[in-house]
Amino acid sequence: MDEKMTDINKLCKLYIKQGLWAIIGLSFFILSIMWIGAIKGMLVPLTVAVVFSLMSEITEAKVWCRVAQRAVDSLPTFFMAVSGFRMLLALIVFFVYYLIAGRSEMSVFFLIFLVFYLMLIIHHALFFAKMQKS
Repeated sequence: MDEKMTDINKLCKLYIKQGLWAIIGLSFFILSIMWIGAIKGMLVPLTVAVVFSLMSEITEAKVWCRVAQRAVDSLPTFFMAVSGFRMLLALIVFFVYYLIAGRSEMSVFFLIFLVFYLMLIIHHALFFAKMQKS
């Protein structure tokens, strides 16, 4: 394995590690809000948002690693595709949650999911912007 592939694998692991810590931190923050405010009905939306975020971060990192190792010229296409795919998956999750939980539960779910979704976008943008500079 050459040095370039090793660097890409290290960056992939770093991306996953950073994303995992961000998800854990945000989860504990929301759990503390639930506990301090004695707010009920946030656990299921939080769980859905955490699972979506974990799957999104890990999948994105693994696919990026593979594209960066095999087809560097395709990275701009990858970045565009991952943004669209993440949004499409989020819309599907919203729709399925709406069908299962109903309209009355959507406002809490929307707020929690939105916070995690924005965290995903910010992490993605900052990580790859920093990587481009180096």
